[in-house]
Amino acid sequence: MAFDVAGFSRYAEIESPRRWPELFLHPAGTVARARVGAFLICIGAFLAFAAAIVVHECFLLVAKRSQYPSLYQWLRWTVFCVTAGGALCLAYGFKVEPSWLSTTHVHLETSKLPRGATAKFAVISDLHMDREAKLEGKLPGAIAPEKPDAIFFLGDAMNSTWALGPFKQLMFTLRQIAPVVAVLGNQDEGAWWESHDPYRGTPVLVLKNASTALNIRGASIYVWGQDSTVPWLPPGAIRPVHLIPPPGDAHGSYAIVLNHTPDLIDQASRGGYDLYLAGHTHGGQIALPFYGALVTNSRFDKQYEAGQFQVGPTTLYVNRGLGFARWPQPEARFFARPELTIIEITGAANAAHDPRQ
Repeated sequence: MAFDVAGFSRYAEIESPRRWPELFLHPAGTVARARVGAFLICIGAFLAFAAAIVVHECFLLVAKRSQYPSLYQWLRWTVFCVTAGGALCLAYGFKVEPSWLSTTHVHLETSKLPRGATAKFAVISDLHMDREAKLEGKLPGAIAPEKPDAIFFLGDAMNSTWALGPFKQLMFTLRQIAPVVAVLGNQDEGAWWESHDPYRGTPVLVLKNASTALNIRGASIYVWGQDSTVPWLPPGAIRPVHLIPPPGDAHGSYAIVLNHTPDLIDQASRGGYDLYLAGHTHGGQIALPFYGALVTNSRFDKQYEAGQFQVGPTTLYVNRGLGFARWPQPEARFFARPELTIIEITGAANAAHDPRQ
């Protein structure tokens, strides 16, 4: 499989220097802050109540009596049991779940691939590699048995330049399994990271507002890679027509968008793209049972916090990522396991478009 890469000079001419408004100015950011604030207030109130119990225990040692012994005993054991459960949750979130890799298999069918043809991709995001290694060493062993045709990395490579060498080594190791295509995340851009250029000397194809054409066993697949700081997808006038007809054309190539965030899904749906792959949300990184993420750092808030969604003709998959965002979440994971996603696309007959029927 060879990559035919096309960049677009005209895209630079129309690209606006404007970025998405900072999250704290966005309504979704206000809601997320209020949600986290309410959660912290509840935790603080509980801790204050536990402290009051401790103070009361000390008082009992002096007073040698309690006016309401049965009620007090019930409250005391409730607080102690919940506190013990909280300690176990902390141990799990900091020590267990961050190293517990989850592999999700997603199967999609399309009439844009020859009937019976398949293409398989491994999707990873948000490594956030740091001075101390986390589970990135497990990735090659988890990806290799899947035998993907390509590996898509959706950005946010590292939190610190201490990880520059290990990150490059990981890219070389993954390239031995399959070709690696990457886009930049919000933490990969800026003068600091441009001066270090994490991908320099690696065999990774980085799509910076550019496309590549994949030919996988007769299946034609078009991949557009978008920088996370660019607030729109390219209009139809500057699509690479020599690589793919407009994505809305059912006889055209299967069209995939790689973007660090899910924030452009509405544009991708209007443009007729088939698949949109994103990360960035970490699945909340800290999520609550039956509720999910407290913070996603997406302008859609919790609407696309993690997993698979159908938005018009476009399938969106939001990968939970592998590492930690440092703020406002702690460097832990709770009900948001690190994720490797395997996307398998299969050609299916369609009576409306398949000339063989």
